[in-house]
Amino acid sequence: MRRRLTMPALMTLESVTPLNFIGNQLMVFMSPFVTAFMKPDDYKEFQNLLEHRESIPVIIKAIDAAEEAWVNRHTSHSAEPSSSDDKE
Repeated sequence: MRRRLTMPALMTLESVTPLNFIGNQLMVFMSPFVTAFMKPDDYKEFQNLLEHRESIPVIIKAIDAAEEAWVNRHTSHSAEPSSSDDKE
């Protein structure tokens, strides 16, 4: 959220939704190579998540909710009146 890459992430997820099972199979094939660079448990969890077609919309909803919470948290701080507004 901090890097403001929510929209590119959502666009990517939306575009690969029809291919999520093929992506899962590619991840199975690539797992010996990729797990050398990342935690095998995290990789396996993501791989299992892609195995189910309904998982992508769940991820999209979670990203949207996290983005909305982040925006609300940061806009509420900037909406507070500053001490310079009290001086006249």
